[in-house]
Amino acid sequence: REAFAEGYQSILLVADDTAEVSETDARTVITLLMLRDAMSQNPSFHPPRIISEILDPRTKELITGDKSTDFVVSSELTSMLLAQVSEQKDLNQFYQELFDPDGSEIYLKSAERYVKIGEKVTWGQVQSIARAFKEIPIGCYRSGAEPFLNPDRSAVLTFLSGDKIVMLAEDDRETIDYPLKSAS
Repeated sequence: REAFAEGYQSILLVADDTAEVSETDARTVITLLMLRDAMSQNPSFHPPRIISEILDPRTKELITGDKSTDFVVSSELTSMLLAQVSEQKDLNQFYQELFDPDGSEIYLKSAERYVKIGEKVTWGQVQSIARAFKEIPIGCYRSGAEPFLNPDRSAVLTFLSGDKIVMLAEDDRETIDYPLKSAS
C-alpha cells in the first residue's frame, strides 16, 4: 500500500497472453480489485486512472461501475480496426505506421514550426502545413489547459508563443526545414 507514489496519472494492467482468456481476465480482475483496495486506504490520495486490458468483453461487465477505470477490450478493438480498414482501405497504411514499433509516435511540437504566432489560421491550414513535414496534427495544447483534440478543419485558431501542436510524427525534430510562409 505504501508503494503508491503521488503524481502518477494512470496504471496500465496488461493481459498475460500465455494463459487462457478466462484465467488471464481473472488475474486482471483480482489485480484491479487489489489496486482499488490499496488506493482506498488513503482518502487524501488522488487515485490514478486504471486502464485494464480485458480479453473477453463479458468480463468487462463484472468490473464496471468505477468511473476511474477505463477498459481496453482487445478483441473488440481488433474487430473495430478490421471493420474500418475493410470500409476504407487507405487506413491500412495509416494503422501499419501507427502500430509499427519503429513508426510514428505522438509528440508535442511548438506551434511556431507550423504557423505564425498571433495569426489566425484554420485547423485545415495547420493540417496542410504539417503534411509538408510528413506529420499528422491531432490536436493542440496551451499551457495550463486541457489538450484540444480533433478540431474541426474549419475551426479558426490563433496560436500564442509556447503553444504546442499534438503531432503524430516519426521524430521529435522541430527545426524548420524551409522558410515559413503565411498560412493565409
